[in-house]
Amino acid sequence: MREWETATWATGQTEAEVIRQVGKRMARLAHQLTRAQDAILILAGQGHNGDDARAAKDFLADRKVKILDLLPPEPALPPVELALREKPALIIDGLFGIGLNRPLTEPWCKIIAAVNAADIPVLAVDVPSGLDADTGDSFGATIEADVTLTIGAPKTGLLAMAAWPLVGRLEMAEDVGLTGMALKLGPYFLWFIFPIPIGVRDIFEFVTRLVQVGKRFWPSFHGARLTAARSFGD
Repeated sequence: MREWETATWATGQTEAEVIRQVGKRMARLAHQLTRAQDAILILAGQGHNGDDARAAKDFLADRKVKILDLLPPEPALPPVELALREKPALIIDGLFGIGLNRPLTEPWCKIIAAVNAADIPVLAVDVPSGLDADTGDSFGATIEADVTLTIGAPKTGLLAMAAWPLVGRLEMAEDVGLTGMALKLGPYFLWFIFPIPIGVRDIFEFVTRLVQVGKRFWPSFHGARLTAARSFGD
């Protein structure tokens, strides 16, 4: 992803414009998940995920949007708990992205636990906060997203079987101004990023992920549409 971004900046495209486009795509999805005048809580960290989440507000004029900036080293839990008690219709998670490479400290774990316990739908920017974008492992605590809008292309960690309950429905935003890059691994790519399914629910979600990735990299998949139902098999 870093190489992809570097190639994009070399063309003259700006980070600000890509962030604006990501915010627009986030807002489009937030509109689908809420109704006019619904309250939306944006949890924004200090990195690009936080910038992307904040940018969504500009395209949510018909929603009641509140932004909480949560910044290191010690984010405060009480403002988060207060905002959660107001029961927004949707939370946009922009706390951490693909740059996270260390276990989360206790204050961050408490914030994530509070969000998960609130039973409010969550839309995650790129990856659910706390998820290792490479492996799908948790950095101590991970946001349990209902929908994840991943930017440009799916990250391998999102496709790990253990991550599926945390990722929710996986959507891709490939139209945000990043320079197109050809995937050189061809169909063998699927054998490396998809785990082998072992049960009926796993097979269902496996096929769903395959179609979603295929829509991005192989045009013949474009018309296919499967929705990942988290309650399937419950």
